[in-house]
Amino acid sequence: MCTSIMAGKEATDDGVVVLARNEDFTRNNWNKYLVYRRLPEYRLDKANAIVDGRWTLGNGLSVPIPTKAYGYSAIPDSAGYREASHAIGDRFFYEERGINERNVAISATNSLAINDKAQAADPLLKAGGVAESVILTLILPQVDSAREAVSLLGRYIEEYGASEVNGVLLGDPQEAWYFENGSAHHWIAVKVPQDSYIAVANGMRVHGVDLDSPDVKCSRGLYEFAVTHGLLDHPDRHSFDFAEAFGVVGDPYNVDRVWLAQKS
Repeated sequence: MCTSIMAGKEATDDGVVVLARNEDFTRNNWNKYLVYRRLPEYRLDKANAIVDGRWTLGNGLSVPIPTKAYGYSAIPDSAGYREASHAIGDRFFYEERGINERNVAISATNSLAINDKAQAADPLLKAGGVAESVILTLILPQVDSAREAVSLLGRYIEEYGASEVNGVLLGDPQEAWYFENGSAHHWIAVKVPQDSYIAVANGMRVHGVDLDSPDVKCSRGLYEFAVTHGLLDHPDRHSFDFAEAFGVVGDPYNVDRVWLAQKS
């Protein structure tokens, strides 16, 4: 479980965008291990990684080989070496947070919870797809801005599906974005106002947003999907409650941590 804070550049003393996340474990944290990848995996000669023009990531997700290939630094998860046994050997990087040569940063992820109605309407994949363990590895080598990263991650989720629901922090020197996927194929992202911050625990946090705002991005047909499947009692595309539609709202374990972050 994780707790995150993200702030726009006018909300910080030194005028920079801030992304911060901890992992709530009392032991087995491996957060001092930093790797630098001058080239992403799909530009290296790695057995089994590239077949017939497609790149297979460590959890089995297979995508066309990307055209851009930026270097990036990353901090892998402490459990990455154990998770490798479930996928494709030592290529399972499980990169959790990092920054690329274009100064785009990603923290992935805050694990979230999906409600029963949303799960029935758009079930999460049982394995593979877009997941915490591959988000950074997949997205960072390809993007020039946080905004582009949001759109790219969203496209992958819509096309290939997700096996988890997650909250992702994305930032560059100018903008901070918070991204959530609420089911296998539906997602939303909101630009954090320059003078504001957001605190995130392990519950969905996007409430009351205008789906037509330039500072909001979402999956195709999100509003219609929520209406069709009765995910909201009173749906409003100009005050859309993504967390209520897809998540589990009000869990004390999450509410307490968000409250403490705001109180501090």
